[in-house]
Amino acid sequence: MGEWVPLEQADLEKRWAEEAARPIPERAADCVRLALLPDDDPDRADPVAWELVLLWSDLEMARHHAMNRTWSIECDHLTSRIALLTRHFGRPTPWEKVGISLIEVGVYQAINDAIGLPYDPPDMQRVAEVRASINTRLDSL
Repeated sequence: MGEWVPLEQADLEKRWAEEAARPIPERAADCVRLALLPDDDPDRADPVAWELVLLWSDLEMARHHAMNRTWSIECDHLTSRIALLTRHFGRPTPWEKVGISLIEVGVYQAINDAIGLPYDPPDMQRVAEVRASINTRLDSL
């Protein structure tokens, strides 16, 4: 490998233009090939559990993008998908795998209570410690 060279804006624009010019089926096939590569990440060992982690992340982002930063129709849709997949899977996503803001405002707990499967409630002391750590890092920027 050669020496590391930072990418310039023109390099990025060229790469994006080349990628955009590729046929959609070819791009989709590349995505499938990447998704099926061997992966040592234990979180990805079970595709259903991993998809639930991703749905919770999507829900946190949907709340962030909602006009009032609390809830939207997209949040409704994602919550329905989380509920259906969780019931099918038979166990809720551990709170440690869910975005902290969903736990702090009780969304994680409310969704799991409504689903009706037993789950380990979040350790709110640990949640507070994580939030303090995040805030400290943000303050130092």
